[in-house]
Amino acid sequence: MNDECPEQGMEEEIKTQCPNCETGTAGQMEKQRRNDEVTVALTCDECGHEWTRVLRFE
Repeated sequence: MNDECPEQGMEEEIKTQCPNCETGTAGQMEKQRRNDEVTVALTCDECGHEWTRVLRFE
């Protein structure tokens, strides 16, 4: 493990169930960080549906 980066957990792949087909999942595509929020753009590996999630860190 690498202890150099305190935010290493943020780099792990995010798997999320698709809200469109509800059977596929999407891996992390891209991130935008602003203050304590990270916006993640996702694409389903089953139907190709695209959506975003906002993750908040306190």
